[in-house]
Amino acid sequence: MQPSSGRFIGLCLVALGLCWAAPLQATGETDAASHNRLAAPGSLALQSDPAPESSSADGDKDRFGQSALIGPATKRHFATFALGAVYWPKLADVDPSQAGFNPEQFGRFEQWGYNFEIAYHYLATTLLERDLWIGFDFGLFYNENKGTATAVILPSGEIITGDIGSRGLYLTPSLKWFVLGQRGSTRISLGAGAGYYMLDFAELFGWGTGGELYEDSTLGGYVSVGVRFPFADNPSDSAAVVLETKIHFADFGEFAPNTGQIKGPIYLFQVGISF
Repeated sequence: MQPSSGRFIGLCLVALGLCWAAPLQATGETDAASHNRLAAPGSLALQSDPAPESSSADGDKDRFGQSALIGPATKRHFATFALGAVYWPKLADVDPSQAGFNPEQFGRFEQWGYNFEIAYHYLATTLLERDLWIGFDFGLFYNENKGTATAVILPSGEIITGDIGSRGLYLTPSLKWFVLGQRGSTRISLGAGAGYYMLDFAELFGWGTGGELYEDSTLGGYVSVGVRFPFADNPSDSAAVVLETKIHFADFGEFAPNTGQIKGPIYLFQVGISF
């Protein structure tokens, strides 16, 4: 397995672990805090009259009807798993024949591919009375090639063929701002992120990697718009289906001189589950 494949797998495992651990840890902290409040001396006297707190939470709402308060019962940790399609028109413009490759064998990359993303976000504060999340996104995107590659296995001399693929990866700290809607109901968000991007062209034989033809990494960023559909009208905003479109901007240079710039925009269209 090539070194870059190891980095792909390692980053995937780390990001997946963080997304699972953060919400679970937050749930444990919330339960512990609730237990301490109940066990504290005089807690019954302090909580004997909940009317003022309820009145404040219900009365302090913005002009859109969303509570502007972030209280102890407000859910603040969110993990998201999403699948989708990637549309990358600039990638299809790359001409490998200019680098001496046989165009019938190497071929051109497809504009359309697919992607997978995991993300973690934290309800940090409100901005203009709207919820603002901070967190990170980790994603992979893949575009197939119209050609095939051929390799000779030594010492047997066996000839095998495989696909050439474009594999992309990004790890970006990000912001998500909910501009319309209220907690527990359908909401529209605007987002942005910036961070690390990596790309390689690889010959893929079976489940393994036959060899890398190109690799580069750079800094980039994205903007996004999304819609969040909760499973039920619930102020806790616990779980939801998310539809999101992201436009990534990154420049990976040239595969070889005169082959064309490998750069964005890269469009992602995703559907996922957030909880």
